[in-house]
Formats: sequence, structure tokens, C-alpha cells
Amino acid sequence: MKSELIKELERALAQDPNNANLHYQLALAYEGIGDLQTAVKEYEKALSINPYLSLAYFNLGLIYTKSQAFELAVQKWQKIVDFDGDLDIKAINYHQRTYIIKEAVGIWDKYLGKLTPKDTIGMFYGAFVFLILGKLEKAEEIFLNLVDLNPNFDLAHYYLGISLNLLDKT
Repeated sequence: MKSELIKELERALAQDPNNANLHYQLALAYEGIGDLQTAVKEYEKALSINPYLSLAYFNLGLIYTKSQAFELAVQKWQKIVDFDGDLDIKAINYHQRTYIIKEAVGIWDKYLGKLTPKDTIGMFYGAFVFLILGKLEKAEEIFLNLVDLNPNFDLAHYYLGISLNLLDKT
């Protein structure tokens, strides 16, 4: 059953179908009632209009994590960049999404627990995800392990630097 908010947003979109923010708000509303399939479609519509809508990528990553589509989650989170192509996690309001972030962290912890130490790509995904989810100490720890395992892993060095910068350790 559609809520009044969803009906109102759909009416607004009928008048302004290319409004990325309205599609984003509609996605949030559908996500709120548990209709994740429609939420994903609306987030994707918002991103097709505005590919710099970092919060839509963030929320898609959370939805894909919840369904354990880890590769899709990472693909979406890798697109959280600003206009210069730099990682843009400052736009994320972690306080609004505390519960689902905790759930996502738990899911990724289980994922990492199943990896062997030689699974550097899986470890990299995990570290990157913890960086995106605001778990900077955990991200730093994993990136340090990756750099120790493979000193030539340039992306691990890059994101380790970002982690350290965000932790004010540079």
C-alpha cells in the first residue's frame, strides 16, 4: 500500500520527471516501506539524471549489502566521488542511517571472516567498504595488512592514505 508521501512524490514527479532529488526522495520512501526493488529503480533514475548524487550510491550499496550482493555494493560505493573524481564520503549523513550501517558492518564482518589472508581483492573490498561506512580504524587496519602483503598494491596505498587523512594521522 502506498503511503501519502509516496503518492505526493509521484504527483510531483508527474509534473517534473527529470528531478533527481524527487526520485531520490521517492526511493527513500519506498525503502522505508520495505519495497527495495522499487527503491533501487528510483535511485537508479535519480542517478541517471544526476550521476553525482553520492547519497543514492551510498544507499544502493546498503541495499545490495543487505541482499549480500557484495560486488554490486562495492560497484555502487566506488562511484561515490566528487566532481574532481575524489572519494566523497563527506556528503554521507551517517547519523540518519545508523541502524542499517550497523547491519551492513555486521554483514561485511562475516564476509571478511570467510576470506583467507591471500584473498587480497576480497580484503580490499572489505577495507574499502569500511572506509565508506565510516569505520575508519577498521579500514586502516585492513589497508595496512594489504600493503604489507603486497607493497605494490597502489589502490591499497591510495585508500590507506585517505583513511589516515580522515583519521588525522597524516
